[in-house]
Amino acid sequence: METKDIRRKNIVKVSQKINDGKRERVISFTGEVIKSRGISDNKMITVRQNLDGVEVDRILPVVHPSIVDIEILQKAAKKKK
Repeated sequence: METKDIRRKNIVKVSQKINDGKRERVISFTGEVIKSRGISDNKMITVRQNLDGVEVDRILPVVHPSIVDIEILQKAAKKKK
């Protein structure tokens, strides 16, 4: 996964491992990247998802053992000069 490809306004799907009692499962969170900070291994992103009219923000590290995959579903449009 290339961390330099994750930019503001991208639509991403983040798969994250969670421990639910004795078992471990993977949940996915799909939303728009509204903020990106840090570089390389210290990069953090804020993803906003709209659930039934309520917007939910999650701040996630890009490189973390609980993050299984970050998939870019839609790239942001390039800036016009």
